[in-house]
Amino acid sequence: MSAEEPLDRIVLRYLQKRGYKDAEKAFLKESKSQKLTEMALVPHLGPDAAISDHILYYNEEDADPNSLVQGYRLLRDWVNHSLDMYKPELMRILWPMFVYCHLELVNRDEGHVAREFHRRFGPDHILLREEDVRALAGLATPAHAESDATARKFRDNRIPISCCQYTFDLLVKYLHHANQMALLAILNAHISVTVVKGDPAPHTDEAELSAKQVITGVGPPSRIDKFNAKYDRGRWGVLEDSVEVQALDEFEEEKLREERRAAGAKNAGDGAEGGEEG
Repeated sequence: MSAEEPLDRIVLRYLQKRGYKDAEKAFLKESKSQKLTEMALVPHLGPDAAISDHILYYNEEDADPNSLVQGYRLLRDWVNHSLDMYKPELMRILWPMFVYCHLELVNRDEGHVAREFHRRFGPDHILLREEDVRALAGLATPAHAESDATARKFRDNRIPISCCQYTFDLLVKYLHHANQMALLAILNAHISVTVVKGDPAPHTDEAELSAKQVITGVGPPSRIDKFNAKYDRGRWGVLEDSVEVQALDEFEEEKLREERRAAGAKNAGDGAEGGEEG
């Protein structure tokens, strides 16, 4: 039995359970000619988080723990260089990703890597979440994480965030293209995303927002279920007409337009200065 076969069956059961007949046929056809490890799996599994957990566990066997650190670093860089209109909402994902990347490293008994990860990225979050950041810094072993109250709080509950549909699509598309399966698993299993209608929220008081993000209990990311219902075909893999591809294309087009506008404004300014000198 190949290493991919158990995961094949899990994905197939998921497609059958959700009634994605066309996707099931496509999966069976595709799996005959393509290794599962070369495919990007559906990111929106809603409460069926066991699939994502399996993906995370599946990658653990051969994964260098530093790849988790690298994945978070790349996500952080991508968020920090995103367009200003989406950045405030995208920034909200960094705290929960930091928490669960750190806990994952501790649970893998990679205490040295976890400490270095915390030293490098913990200061990003100390201003708004000092108590939790300092508590996480004290975790060194799986046994410690098992008994620690802060670790249990995060392990037994989801961290809530909210964002508009377009921001959520951009995030998922990025994780797909970057092949960040571990971060996708964290998103599905540990973060409760509320997708709200309308445009991206303007810059808000992050301290006030942080105070509202109180973990109150385990709960399914209900809006993700609604997202699944809206796009009711089985969406695994990066399809040319998928919402993620469309979102990324629009994102890149908008960025290009902004660069052109900035270049045009600069050229106009240079021309005006030249005219005055003449």
